[in-house]
Parts: sequence; structure tokens; C-alpha cells
Amino acid sequence: MHHLVQFGLNRYLGHIASDHPLPRGSSVVITTPRGSEIAQIIDELSADSALVRQEPPNSLLRTATVADLEAHTAATAKARQILEKCENLVAAHDLPVMVIDCELLLSHDVAYIQVLHWQETNLDSVVLELAEEFQMRVFVEDHTRKQTAPQESGCTTCGSSKSGGCSSCGSGCSTGSCSKGKVASAEELTSYFANLRQEMEKNARIALN
Repeated sequence: MHHLVQFGLNRYLGHIASDHPLPRGSSVVITTPRGSEIAQIIDELSADSALVRQEPPNSLLRTATVADLEAHTAATAKARQILEKCENLVAAHDLPVMVIDCELLLSHDVAYIQVLHWQETNLDSVVLELAEEFQMRVFVEDHTRKQTAPQESGCTTCGSSKSGGCSSCGSGCSTGSCSKGKVASAEELTSYFANLRQEMEKNARIALN
């Protein structure tokens, strides 16, 4: 039995396998390429759905316990502290960066800082200082939308969002993509949920809003 799940600040979509039905809206703990995370059950998926066929499943660890939910709440509060510190560091170094948000995983030992930049810069010193103060690994997710070269017609089109640029506090160097979770385009999400809606309607299920 397969279930569609949503997790992370970026509302990544994934799927898990379970030997029993899981209620819509319930919380579970899953393992993603980033680590252990709280995820929400969106709906059941058929075994022949595109997501199940094309993407490897996330591992289901357990149904979220009271302790898991309390740890998630504590992680959210700690992430706000890291966010505030990061904003202060960026301002102190006068870096061309806007800090958007911070996310702390359930293990409380990995943090993801989400940023936008308007000029190329290096955040390694900020990452190292955050890692030392909060005693955890810190990664930067750059969500700046890149511009492609002008087309022959003279118009300029926007490139896809780059959400994987990261700096590792372990080595201070760029490590490429921070997470396997994908930030889909509006067109991809529209197409995906249109197909999902058709599947649910076939099974006489209530369509997603």
C-alpha cells in the first residue's frame, strides 16, 4: 500500500509504502535523503501511479508519537533562533543575501537555511559560525531564480529555481544539491495533481482542494 506524503518547509512530495492504511492528515516519521522528518499523509496512491513507478519511496519509520510531535515543535522554535542569528550575521557582514527561513530536522543536528541573493557571494563564514554556535551541521539552500541568456527573438525567459546550492559546515565547501526533495514548477504540480485527481475520482475518493 502506497501513500502520498508532504514534508519540509518547501512542502516536498514523496511516497511511502505501508502494510496498512494510514489516515489522511495523520503525521508519520519518515527517512528522506536529508534525515528523519515529520511528514503528513496526503492520500493513498495506486501501485501504477507515476510517482510510485518513477521515484524511490521514502522509508516509513513509524506513526508520529507525542514525543515526535513535541520534538518537531522544539525544532521549529530552535530554527527561529538560528534564523535570527543568521540574519544578524548576514547584516554584520553586509552580504547581498536575504535570509528567508530556517528548517531544523527532527534529530536537531541538521539545519537548512533558505536564502535569496542578488549578487554572487560566499556564505561559508556564516555557515561555520552557525555550526559552531549551535553544534550542528548547517546547509544553505539557495532559492534564487536564475536568468537564462536572451533568446534570438530578443526576449528573456526565467530559468528554473535553483534550490540545491549548499555549503557544508563540515568542510566549508560546496557540496551540490542539499536534498533530493524537488521543488516542482507550477506546471509540473498542476499536471501531477490533475493526474492524481483523476485517480481518486476513478476510485470514488474525495478530490484534493
